[in-house]
Amino acid sequence: MLVRPAVVFKPGYPATGEPCVIRCEVSCVGTNWNERTDHTNRAMTVHYRWRYLDQMSNAWASVPMSYVAGSGVGDGEMYEATLPAQADIGDLEYFFECDFEGYRYRHLDYTGSGYAYTTEWLSPRILRGDTAVEGGREFYTRLRPMASSFGEMLLVVGESGAEQTTVVMTPLETGRWRGIIPLAGRAPTNICFYLRGEGQYDAVADAFLPDPVYWSDASQTVPSPLPLTGTCDSGAVPPNHRIRIATAGSSCVEVLFDEVSGTYWTARAEYQNFNSQTADTDPIQDRDQPFLQSPALSFPLGSLTFMARAYDVASPARIAVYASTNGWDAPAESWFEVHAFSGIAHVPYRTYRFVPATPVQYDAIRLVVAADGSSGRACVDEVVISELGAAGVPPSVKVFVPTEPVSELAGTGAYIKKRLIVRLSEPYAQDVTVRLDLSPDANAQNGCLGLSQTNLVFAAGAEEQVVDIGPLDGTALSATDGFTVTPVVVSPVAAQHHYLSLVAVAVRVLNEAPVIVEPAGGIASLPASFFVQSGQPHSFFWNVTDAAADSSADVGSGMKITWHFGDDTWSVAWGASGTIEHTYANVGDRVVRMIAEDKDGGFDEVQFRVRVATEPVTLSTPVPVPLAWLDLYPSALAAAGGNYESAALGDVDGDGHTTWQEYVTGSDPTNTLSILRAHITVDGGTAQVTWTPDLGPVARCYTVEGKTNLTDGVWLESGPGMRFFRVRVALP
Repeated sequence: MLVRPAVVFKPGYPATGEPCVIRCEVSCVGTNWNERTDHTNRAMTVHYRWRYLDQMSNAWASVPMSYVAGSGVGDGEMYEATLPAQADIGDLEYFFECDFEGYRYRHLDYTGSGYAYTTEWLSPRILRGDTAVEGGREFYTRLRPMASSFGEMLLVVGESGAEQTTVVMTPLETGRWRGIIPLAGRAPTNICFYLRGEGQYDAVADAFLPDPVYWSDASQTVPSPLPLTGTCDSGAVPPNHRIRIATAGSSCVEVLFDEVSGTYWTARAEYQNFNSQTADTDPIQDRDQPFLQSPALSFPLGSLTFMARAYDVASPARIAVYASTNGWDAPAESWFEVHAFSGIAHVPYRTYRFVPATPVQYDAIRLVVAADGSSGRACVDEVVISELGAAGVPPSVKVFVPTEPVSELAGTGAYIKKRLIVRLSEPYAQDVTVRLDLSPDANAQNGCLGLSQTNLVFAAGAEEQVVDIGPLDGTALSATDGFTVTPVVVSPVAAQHHYLSLVAVAVRVLNEAPVIVEPAGGIASLPASFFVQSGQPHSFFWNVTDAAADSSADVGSGMKITWHFGDDTWSVAWGASGTIEHTYANVGDRVVRMIAEDKDGGFDEVQFRVRVATEPVTLSTPVPVPLAWLDLYPSALAAAGGNYESAALGDVDGDGHTTWQEYVTGSDPTNTLSILRAHITVDGGTAQVTWTPDLGPVARCYTVEGKTNLTDGVWLESGPGMRFFRVRVALP
């Protein structure tokens, strides 16, 4: 069975212009025990497409999904894949496909008094809609124009204990929302409200928090005239106090809210919504019969915001903003152009904003498209005319960066390349040059954040550019404080005064520990990794992978390699690869430990066993057997196919003693009758123990052990009164 987990996407609410991770959970619910599958024979795929309601959509694409290690075996297995960034708002439709190589999917049909087993042969098996069978509507999620940690932001309007209404806010920019509170009339009135955020996504816990977050401004104890701005306090329960405002002369109040800083802006506004995102409206005609004209304005124009798109695919539109100072119903010749937006394309609705250099009192505003053929037709929606207070959010240049720390290995090997997006909140009529300033400067302590380009040229009408991140160097400081990326408008001068909000962001860079490729690590038990001849220098080779900034051979600031040779000596070398020499004075097995440590504290280590001897010896036997000694018994080598290790571990003569044991005892490994034998003679009541073969006290160490009775538990060094003996032999 395929199941959507509690958190399907990471981050929890995907936004335009950013890749996102999508996840699916797989279990064996409903299958027989002998039909259970797991990630070793499952192939998971996610199919997706971008669709803008009923107007347009992309073709289906697919991405293979990877098993999340440790998430489960068979049941509860998690799979994930990274979906590429989508450029526009709309629906991201998706469904999952599981190919489990023809295995049956069995489910229970609980009908009647009992249940009957039904079996489906489905390969591949597809999950769509709310059921685990083929067919039905695909899953979908709405792509936002901005990143936010909340699923929904609401304005709760009204006094505590009285009848309250809620206004759903619209996401505008990263962490910033807009809500329109309608008024019963234009007469003076007092209203109060607080804010509530629902479905908060916790990136650290990777979970949606169940409880809402509330915001209000305790300093607003009496109604204040508009425009008004302030800062909210947040809490876990509905606040007792409200934000209180006094308004007159408009049909709406616009509320802007920044969820990160808690700042809010309120202002008088006029608002028109034609719902043209869900159904095409008639296009704007000409200035004599404008499709859209505002009500009479009782406040100076601080900002005009609307959504628009070209009505025809092949005819870009130009929307001009006309104003009147001769009354709301002034004749056509009395209206004059104050601003224009060109190059509006037949794409999903995009937001356009006009902010006068200083607030101007107009009687009314019109949006006009010329009917003389110089412009294509256009559709508009979500038109907001606001006074100065709403202009507290002027046109901006913003940088959007990954929400999680960027690995210093991003873009190398299996690590996905990361990017940042530089976005103008609205298009400009001329080319705009934006410079990206980075701080702090790159050094060993701060680390390094590289960008593929830092001087960006936005062509007239363009709103977005993508910049690759890299090369990178992560440090302890860069993982916490990160690097600040600040956009600066360079030219033209008029654009510097237009884009007044330049939003700096931080990119955190995470250090990755080095990985030792060679020597290969292993347990310190047999077999030994290789033979080392005593008294002669031996070269140990190493190869380590890490970020380029951490891989230099600079002493004190590069890759530090520490060798512990297992004979109470150690040495330090520098660099990601190289060789180091060491000479062992004494024979025997040694456990060698190598540690690779980068300048930022990340490390990896391996250990392995080497066998030190005066001549080439076997590696897999408990004691080293000289290869020259094995050469004396060609039949033993032949029986092992010429392999010295196999010959030393074998028992070619079948006498119950392996070849390496017969090397220790000095017997012939190819002669069944040649084994270590002990003899007892009694002379004057004293037992004398001898043995054959006897290689002498220099070549071997012999120990005679005895017991008084065979039932004694322990063999002891031979002594008076003992009647039973054995001989132990070892290399010196």
